[in-house]
Amino acid sequence: MRKYLAFVVILVLSAIFMSLFFSYLYNVVSGSSVANVRAAIFDEESGLTIFLNYSVLDLPRDIPVLEVVFRNYSVDDVINIARDVFDMGNIVSVKPFLDEGFIVNNGTHSLVILFDGSISYYSIKHEVGEYYPNLPEFSEAKEIANKFFKEFLEKANEYGLVPQLIELGIEASSVDYCEWYGIYSLRPIKICVNYRATYMGIEFYGNLDLRVEIGNNGKIHSLTALWRYFKPGEVIHVPAPTDETLEILLKRIKLIKEIHSRNNETLEKVVVKSVKPAYLVSSVMGKEIKPIYLFKILLIFKNGETKEITIEVPIQK
Repeated sequence: MRKYLAFVVILVLSAIFMSLFFSYLYNVVSGSSVANVRAAIFDEESGLTIFLNYSVLDLPRDIPVLEVVFRNYSVDDVINIARDVFDMGNIVSVKPFLDEGFIVNNGTHSLVILFDGSISYYSIKHEVGEYYPNLPEFSEAKEIANKFFKEFLEKANEYGLVPQLIELGIEASSVDYCEWYGIYSLRPIKICVNYRATYMGIEFYGNLDLRVEIGNNGKIHSLTALWRYFKPGEVIHVPAPTDETLEILLKRIKLIKEIHSRNNETLEKVVVKSVKPAYLVSSVMGKEIKPIYLFKILLIFKNGETKEITIEVPIQK
């Protein structure tokens, strides 16, 4: 009986602590655009220690929902863009692409242009040595990509292809291997140079890739610009994370622990490093781009390994 009463007392105290903690957390961060949060939670159910040791960046603030604007390209428009922007001569075919745009083919490259503004340009011709490539150093790959990306933007601007309200980072934000090949051991065969896009200083997250892919001998393999045409819509107030937001975050962290457990990886500790607003871009043709909370998380495993991830949480109205 005493053990049962002690267990009940522990549960009650835990509930009181969590309630007080979330109230304290909300009071700390809700009145400031930049604040630091320091706290630790031990979750008995999952056995996880979660350290809330993060900065609240640029919150609270009012942020507009972005309304996607669609354009009705004609076949002639697409052919001119393919020739003038991407130097695609000898065009073989122009076909509708999933009723969302067009795909152009000239025998060596394909170009997909969607009505929402998304662009994908890529090589379709297999070349000798592409699976055993002579890849450039990352610094050289960055120079090659920056030159190509800058020239692309200049030509694309002439056709109004670059969303005017978007802020682009012309210099690469990251460079890394992005495609591997092999049977018994994998080797890198492509390098991706990535770029950033923001609106009002808020970055886009999700399916808004801006990247140049480089292959054998430094040759451009593809360019992806999954930006959207948009205009500002309804303005919503985005507060600092509330207790409801953090409860959703904790549930998602527990789910991540379960996934790693299935792979015999023991997740022991989690550090929440920062949170900021971001625009979540869907992979499907949506009509709106809405702001979310973007948490940067550090996972610490029992074997000492660490992994940094991001978790998005919807804005709680």
